[in-house]
Amino acid sequence: MDWDDLEVVLAVHRGGNLVRAAETLNVAHTTVGRRLARLEERLGVRLFDRTPSGLVATPSGADVAMTAERVEEEVQGMESRVLGRDAHLSGPLRVATVDVILACFGDALGAFVERYPDVDLTLSLSRETVSLARREADVAIRASNDPPETLVGRRLGAMQFGVYAARSLAARVGEDAPLSAYPWIGWGGGPNLAWFQGWLAENAPGARGVLTLDDRGVMMAHAVRAGIGAQLLPCVRGDADPELVRIAPLDPLFQVGLWVLILPELRTNRRVRAFMAHMGDALSRQRARLEGRSQSAC
Repeated sequence: MDWDDLEVVLAVHRGGNLVRAAETLNVAHTTVGRRLARLEERLGVRLFDRTPSGLVATPSGADVAMTAERVEEEVQGMESRVLGRDAHLSGPLRVATVDVILACFGDALGAFVERYPDVDLTLSLSRETVSLARREADVAIRASNDPPETLVGRRLGAMQFGVYAARSLAARVGEDAPLSAYPWIGWGGGPNLAWFQGWLAENAPGARGVLTLDDRGVMMAHAVRAGIGAQLLPCVRGDADPELVRIAPLDPLFQVGLWVLILPELRTNRRVRAFMAHMGDALSRQRARLEGRSQSAC
């Protein structure tokens, strides 16, 4: 079994279906299906069960996927070390992201600046879609389960969100209080949020809204920390804040892929390659925190 085989298994395991795996690998979904079928035939085992909700790894498939993740981390680390030896890397690099990602992973970005002092890094922070095709940025770091088909890149991990409240608010509401007893901060504007409203109606029926914020990043975290109400926050940030407490079990619905994305023609750009390798290596070391495994639900 070579890396191409492991890459297919890992992409299918993470994507849950052939279409998403194909987007990750930048090939047709029929190609992914053929490669997976050939691999299963060669190994003589079924790696994925076909279910109504998608492709679910069998025990054998999960074993192969875990091995693939370890190999991926080794490859990313090797590439990062090799590129890191290039002391003469210089020139402009424009990265587009959102404030919540910057707040969570500013240390990794800071380490890149320290490592490559001659790279002129510019960060664009906006919820609006930045066009890489129009060269508004060279690299985009986005949280998405469905990245654009026109872009290629690397999945840095799965970013888990949890339901948090200030410890002071949780103490006032009561230790065993249901979610419906909490005041809630709502989201204003942006894409369709019916999925969250449906979750809230099921898990916190009759919940009282006390504030609506257009911002879903840093200002939302400040509002939750101030004890105004409960809302979703990234676990990598919420679990690290002693003033916050997770008030509900983690839900797979609130897990989203974290991607670093580029145009296909920038794959050979040395600054872009160095940035992708550095971020992949840095965030692989934070995987447990990213996926909310650093602290059990309260």
